[in-house]
Amino acid sequence: MWCNWGWMGGRMWWPHGFGFFSFLLMLAAVVFLVSLLRKGKQSVPHKLKCPACAGEIQPVYLRCPHCGIGLKHHCPKCAAIIEATWKFCPTCESEINKTE
Repeated sequence: MWCNWGWMGGRMWWPHGFGFFSFLLMLAAVVFLVSLLRKGKQSVPHKLKCPACAGEIQPVYLRCPHCGIGLKHHCPKCAAIIEATWKFCPTCESEINKTE
């Protein structure tokens, strides 16, 4: 009667039937688990705050829902929507004058 555990051909002590494909399967499982753990850490979004009242806002808001301050406006030259604190328009590269 032969045992499934033991020395195989003078090599390391492995369970019977443990081969290259089993090793690849275990490696793939480890890589999958590590990718799941890394994905969970990267998916946490940071919360934006209003510059005036520090209320929570979304990136798409044009006006703060808490205090009503304008967060974005239109560029006077190309009418692209830009942040209220920007000094230059990234679309047309024109300088934004706050007096307009």
